[in-house]
Amino acid sequence: MANACEDVLVVHIGAGFHSPKLTTAYRKLLKSSLTQDSIKSTSCVIEKSLLTNTGKGSNVDREGHASSDATYLQIKGKNVVKALSLINICDENPTNQILEANEWLDMEFSGGSLSSQFGLSRPTSLHHSTLQAKRRHSLVNDVTHSETESASEHHSGEIDDDGGPHSDLIPCTIEDTVGIAEIKEEVITAVTSSGGNFFKIPGRVSCAGIMGAGIAYSCKDQIQVITICTGNGDDITRMGLAGFLSEQIATQVSITSDQYFLSSVDSQGNPRIYLGAIVLLITPEYQRLLFCHSTESFYFGFKSKNGIEIVMSRKDAKTDDFLHGEYRL
Repeated sequence: MANACEDVLVVHIGAGFHSPKLTTAYRKLLKSSLTQDSIKSTSCVIEKSLLTNTGKGSNVDREGHASSDATYLQIKGKNVVKALSLINICDENPTNQILEANEWLDMEFSGGSLSSQFGLSRPTSLHHSTLQAKRRHSLVNDVTHSETESASEHHSGEIDDDGGPHSDLIPCTIEDTVGIAEIKEEVITAVTSSGGNFFKIPGRVSCAGIMGAGIAYSCKDQIQVITICTGNGDDITRMGLAGFLSEQIATQVSITSDQYFLSSVDSQGNPRIYLGAIVLLITPEYQRLLFCHSTESFYFGFKSKNGIEIVMSRKDAKTDDFLHGEYRL
């Protein structure tokens, strides 16, 4: 890696609708996460907070259960040395679980192990139940659980003609991913996790649990790109958005809503792009943090040699237009 590659930590807590009443709380959460000294401790702050839809604050499915999905990448010398998606994580700190899973895989695929003797390749996706039995945490906070019970009671007897629950029964929650990217001692690490949609069908996998959808890495010549996406997870997965952006960011390719079948709609039922992305761009000459979002808000922050900066980006116009910006790191 080039000399221009300075240590940096980037954290986002999602693109969606963040209540303005909680702006101070969100800002404090970001600042607290950015004062940590490792990606593990940073993830612990944001994933154990009830302000985020992952870990402790994960949305519940229609059966009242909560779980998260996560994907982890580690890059050394422009090579991806670790890549793992972990599905249906029942723990208040999904990133810690995926770190433990990687340690277990290190042993499982070490020289002389049974997996190595059979010529097995290291898996890139696992179900959390694959790992040894762990203490099950309560991921459902009291407020969300009461909302779920209320919605479930109405849902049992009131179904729209299209087979879906009435929209006014769904509580207003942030339904997206969180993400962390770190450069430390010439090693790039990135992770994303999500509790998925509120009232989702049990077993649904979020974009955070799919490599190339919620998170991706690309390297072309001397240019390295880490992309973490957030927003409507099903549309992000259909697009393979993080992988697409990582590959194409240098050519400034645009995305329009007529290129894909979109599941996200506006108040009039019209398809719309509802997502955000944060990109860590590394070249021999400079490092940049790029962001864009079509959602009402996108909150993130970063720590570099110049200190900590918190960005509370909001977009008032309800259009598919992206609000975007760039920061020098």
